[in-house]
Parts: sequence; structure tokens; C-alpha cells
Amino acid sequence: MINRILTVALTGAVFFGAVGCKPKPQFKKVNGVEYMMVKDEPGTPAKPGDVIEFNIVFKVGKMDGKDSVMGNSLKEMGKSIQREMPESRQYGDMTSVIALMSAGDSVVIRIPVDTLKTMLKGQPLPPYMKPGEFASYEIKMVSVKDKATADKEAQQHAAAQNQMDDKTLQEYFAKNNLKPAKTNSGVYYTMEKEGTGDVINVGKEIDIKYTGKLLDGKVFDSNVDPKTGAVTHPLPIKVGTHGVIPGMDEGVQAFKKGGKGVLYIPSSLAYGAQGSGPIPPNSILIFEIEVTDVKEAK
Repeated sequence: MINRILTVALTGAVFFGAVGCKPKPQFKKVNGVEYMMVKDEPGTPAKPGDVIEFNIVFKVGKMDGKDSVMGNSLKEMGKSIQREMPESRQYGDMTSVIALMSAGDSVVIRIPVDTLKTMLKGQPLPPYMKPGEFASYEIKMVSVKDKATADKEAQQHAAAQNQMDDKTLQEYFAKNNLKPAKTNSGVYYTMEKEGTGDVINVGKEIDIKYTGKLLDGKVFDSNVDPKTGAVTHPLPIKVGTHGVIPGMDEGVQAFKKGGKGVLYIPSSLAYGAQGSGPIPPNSILIFEIEVTDVKEAK
């Protein structure tokens, strides 16, 4: 649900003003979008290219205090959303409202369900949207930073996180009596079986059998049938093309065809501070892998 909310809110989706419905006095319009500024703090508004951090709640109802909450980014993701501010490209683009906001501001954007119905041109609305109601977006701006400042802070955070990750990994290795090797960028690996043939390098295409775990042992992804141990779906990787996380892309290059082992990937070479789905932010990942095929990439 929340991915759909974000797509609507920040990728240039177009919503036109109400058809035959006058907005309440406290609502204003900018670029065809109805909005109400709930909290307006002093500060510089977001501009294209800035890195913005915000929370968003999506509701449907009559805006009478009884609306149904359909999505809440902070509850669903466990953290604020961070995005680069896009440009407002066309009439009815909700980004026009975001561009009025500075850090600390809160705004409500509303779109009449009747307007959505008109826009969809006969296509059915979701069953939770009724005529005469509104789809509303409550957005709270946490921070607005220029790209240079945001990048510098991200680099500082990554450096500090790398130190913490390495300390955590060393403690894990000591506790489990492991003595892994280490790649140039910081991926650790243990090798149960090296495999045969040429070493995997950039330009090769490989298939791997894998199980991905968090450091506490919780499995978040696997292509191995837990009952039979067979591969349920091969994972092809074109090495060096960034089709997988950096730690995986580099780690597999320590193996050959038939090679089997474990990769220990710091968060900065995995999903970083953002996390992904079941993977929390700043998570060290463990991948049990086996290279089942190696060939030249087409």
C-alpha cells in the first residue's frame, strides 16, 4: 500500500480540482491541487534536487474525523521516507504543494473521489472509495537539505556505520570460531568448496543457489526448497553490472563454478540506511551461496 502512496505523491501523478464542488474556505489551490497548510514553520521551501525527509498518511472518507486510514508510511516502514525532490512538470502535479513546504510543515492534500472517477474514464475505483468522499494525504515534512549537505551527511553516516558493522562482524566471527577472508571493499567470506575452472570476474554470467539471512539467523530470502534442498528458481547474475547489491557482486568473484560458501556483507554494501522490505536499515547480511553455473555474458 505505502509504495502506491509514494508513487502518487512524488512521481508526478496528476489530480485535477473538484468537479462541481467548491472547496472549503481553509483549502487553497496551487497548480490545480487542493491543499490546506496545517502547520507552517519558518524556513526555506523544498526545491528540485533537494533531499526531503517526510511522513505521509493516506486516508479515504468525508474528512469528518472518521476517515479510514489506508496507509501510514512511518508505521509501515518504521522510519521517515527520504527522496530527492522532483520538479513539478504539469498541471495538477502534487509536487507543487510539496514545493511550498519547509522543515516542520504539515499539509493536507485532498482529491475528490468523483474527480478520480472522471479521470479514470470508466475504469472501476477501488471498493473503499465512495462517491462524495475524498482521498486525502497528510504530509509532515521532517527535513529539507540541499544535495551537497545530504550527501556529506550520508558519507559520514556510512563511515561510522562501517566501523560499527566491522566491530559487530568481528564479535560474530569470534563467537562462532570463524576465520573468514576479506575482499578489497570489505565483504567477508568463508569457502566450503572453491569450485573448478576460471575465477569469476566482471563480464561473466553466473547462476547461484542462495539463502539470505540477517545476523540473527532470520531468513529473508532464498531460492532453495527447505524440504528437498533443490533450487526453486535460479538467480542469474551478470557480474559487474550492478544487478545485485554491491557486496554480492564482489563477493561471488572469490568463487568458481561449483564453489560453495558464505558471504558476510556490511550494510553499506547491502541496503544501507534505507533497508528494503523485510531487511531493516543498517543490516549486515549473510548469504549462503553455491555457484551452479558460469558462462560468458551475452
